[in-house]
Amino acid sequence: MYEKFLNSISSEHLIVPGRRIGIAVSGGVDSMVLMHMLYRYTGGENLFCLHFEHGIRGWESVRDMEFVRENAKAYNIPFICARMNVPERIMETGENLEAAARRFRYAFFANVSKKYDLAYVATAHHADDVAETFLLNLLRGSGIAGLCAMRSKREPNIIRPMLAISRDEIERYAEENNIAYVADSTNDDTEYSRNYLRKEVIPRLKEMNPNFVEAVRRTTVLLSEDEIALYRTESQIFDHIASDVKDGIEFDLGQFKEQNVSIQRRLLRHAILKVTGSLVDVELKHVDAVIRLAESGGTGKRFILPGKFYAYVGYGQLTLVKDNEKILDGTEAPFEIGERIKIAGQYLETEVVPAPASFPPLHSPVQYAESIPLEGATVRTRRSGDVFRPVGMQEYKKLSDWMIDEKIPLSKRDSIILVVKDSTVLVITGHAISEDAKVHPGSQLAVRLEAVPAEGQRTGGNDV
Repeated sequence: MYEKFLNSISSEHLIVPGRRIGIAVSGGVDSMVLMHMLYRYTGGENLFCLHFEHGIRGWESVRDMEFVRENAKAYNIPFICARMNVPERIMETGENLEAAARRFRYAFFANVSKKYDLAYVATAHHADDVAETFLLNLLRGSGIAGLCAMRSKREPNIIRPMLAISRDEIERYAEENNIAYVADSTNDDTEYSRNYLRKEVIPRLKEMNPNFVEAVRRTTVLLSEDEIALYRTESQIFDHIASDVKDGIEFDLGQFKEQNVSIQRRLLRHAILKVTGSLVDVELKHVDAVIRLAESGGTGKRFILPGKFYAYVGYGQLTLVKDNEKILDGTEAPFEIGERIKIAGQYLETEVVPAPASFPPLHSPVQYAESIPLEGATVRTRRSGDVFRPVGMQEYKKLSDWMIDEKIPLSKRDSIILVVKDSTVLVITGHAISEDAKVHPGSQLAVRLEAVPAEGQRTGGNDV
């Protein structure tokens, strides 16, 4: 198995000798074997053991952390750890626990990579993970891109040197080399989709084909090659029939309609990604609605995906423009990171940024908040009954009382943009963050919020 590991590093050009490598170590058999093999490969030079203690399994999580710490010490490898109670952080939002833990974990990797100049962070994904991910995406109705092989390199610096190795091989290696590891009790919980596939479905498929995992891996590699070829074809067509316009992309309608529907979908996803920066919340039905719009050819007709983009046909062109501005007048709108919401003569501008080392004082134009408490919030101006909990306080107070205490002029109170849930104020833009939404110590990312005049430009002078 070690030879497979070395071959992957060599054939995929995963590691440049002498560069610093972080190893994502959970304490399970996969990551403990990864640390052992990387130690053999490097002799222990330039290795860092990275552990994210997510608090999901209570005392077991703490046990895993201490186990990994002691093993890193035995290898004489620096141990770097971040701790977070992820279940508590998502309690009010309903966010998927696995997704939240993964997001925070990769944010930790990014932060540590920057701080310690790590060229790579190696994760212990293996061939069985590829098969499980393939089946999960197949069940979701994914296209070719979602069914492709898990890549051995992922931006910005993630490497996966064990993708050609099966779980059975990993467990044999651990036994042969006396590698200790801890068991995650949640791995037996078949309420999780991935665990159900691992425990119930894949063993049945292996009865039909003992080499099922390797067969899936080969299939994903073939699909990846097809995806690359289609991407190159689509990109060439895109460059030929698309052009940049203000805030958007314009296609030659006649040439767009000549393309196969598969290429049309790819062209549109390419354009949407370029215009909006993300394909989150863009579904097949939205892309196909734009294709139907193009086929109709009716000048002046349009399709709008609020907050993402709108498409319209006119004078032989199909145009996609970013829809990132909601214009409101004393009403309210859903809070969404990245949108510009116009209300009370101002724009609320938001973006996800690295959490700053220090935070602005009260009444600074720029404020920072945690992203999770803001999910499901709305944006509006003040209303009777609004309450606010200042940072460091246990009790809520009337927003009107807080504004009086802070000597905010009466003439300005009705024009301050608020981010709220029901009557609980989370952010008073340009002034304060609630205790409910403050950035916790150890957080890697934060939401930057700033209200700017609708006619003016952001000054940036009070940024941190």
